[in-house]
Amino acid sequence: MRIPNVIAVLALILVPSTAGAVELGDPQQGHQYARQNCAECHAVDAGDPLSPNPAAPSFEYVANTPGMNARALVV
Repeated sequence: MRIPNVIAVLALILVPSTAGAVELGDPQQGHQYARQNCAECHAVDAGDPLSPNPAAPSFEYVANTPGMNARALVV
């Protein structure tokens, strides 16, 4: 391995990563967005198990899926 390559690899290892960082937003704005853009197919309100489109899971169902977290939602 050449010296510049070693330096590049070390720099990547030593620089803190923000890949795992989660930026928190405003829950009220998120809920409003979901009601405007997602509610046509999905049940977006807590306690509402039935989506307008039977093939679309409710947000509550998705949130309660084992292993669901912010990173999984982004993926």
